Amino acid sequence: YANYVAFNVAKMPCLEVRAAMYYARNAKALLDYSGGPTYAGSYATGVISPLVATDFAPTKVVGPGSADFMPEGNIPKAKALLETAKTKCPADYKKATEDGITIDTRQSSTLTDTIPITEAAYARAGIKVKFNIISSGYYSTVMNPEKQSDMTSSGWGADWANASTVIPELFASFGGFNLSQNSNDPAYKAFEDKVNIAMKTTDRKKQAKMWKALDKEAMKNFWVLPTTFGKAQEVWGSGLGGVFFWVPQGNPAYGKIWVKK
Repeated sequence: YANYVAFNVAKMPCLEVRAAMYYARNAKALLDYSGGPTYAGSYATGVISPLVATDFAPTKVVGPGSADFMPEGNIPKAKALLETAKTKCPADYKKATEDGITIDTRQSSTLTDTIPITEAAYARAGIKVKFNIISSGYYSTVMNPEKQSDMTSSGWGADWANASTVIPELFASFGGFNLSQNSNDPAYKAFEDKVNIAMKTTDRKKQAKMWKALDKEAMKNFWVLPTTFGKAQEVWGSGLGGVFFWVPQGNPAYGKIWVKK
């Protein structure tokens, strides 16, 4: 899966604050805690996973390959962005530095470790964060615009090997999993127009270029904070047949598995 934290743009309309949240995060500490590159995954460059091979390319906006990416966090960059936000969007600056930004997260036994890591990372840039820990009904809660907080932890896997099952779903107003609430963002209208063109493009090579460009554009808009391209370890016994790794979603094709007699 491509893992990320969605920015609720309706509650966090300031681009500079959203970008500062990305650069202040200590991605390395959290990845190391989760198992490191061998077991947990790699730093994400967008929301299109490398497993969606034809449509994947590093955006070079965030993550490895981008000019300002530092795994431990780029604090000077984050502070500079906040300094701009201080006059450009003072209410958002105040929320980030005084009131605190609230992050939706699912209840987990690891939170006692990861919350302090996250709080300490953001404190380096003068950012305050709070956590809305949801013990049950996570997605029914965060997909309710009235209940969703400033940021929401999430992840997405393509339904099949085409980013038409990624970009429109996550960022278009008609998508089924748009946690960014970005339809009022000044950059949104032009973005959706390009999405509609890409969805109607039948030349697969041309379409792939469009999805790559849209992934890059979404990252420039910081509608999400990309975290990792996840890895998982799957183990099965000799009593199962038909087990194979389904690349687009990054897990076994469960519908094809059968029990041997």
